[in-house]
Amino acid sequence: MMRFWMKALAGAGLALAGTAPAQAAWWQAQTRHFTAYSEGKDETLRGFAERLEKFDYLLRRLTGVTSPEQGSPVKVYLLSSEAKVRELARSPNVAG
Repeated sequence: MMRFWMKALAGAGLALAGTAPAQAAWWQAQTRHFTAYSEGKDETLRGFAERLEKFDYLLRRLTGVTSPEQGSPVKVYLLSSEAKVRELARSPNVAG
């Protein structure tokens, strides 16, 4: 009887593992003001995050806006197509 339950549990585990959706591997780069995510290469993402931080610095200098001391970093997703943007947003009416 114990063997039956062990086989049943093993079968259920395999069935659940087979139906799980594939998860994309996301790279993350964090700077002072941004947290950037990408499915692409780590080097590309790091360069993007650095340029984003430099652009933020430039805008703050030009507008005279000081850097906030508190708050969460802005999340930025670097995706390769509008289809991936719609998929991530779970909406057919989103593009970027």
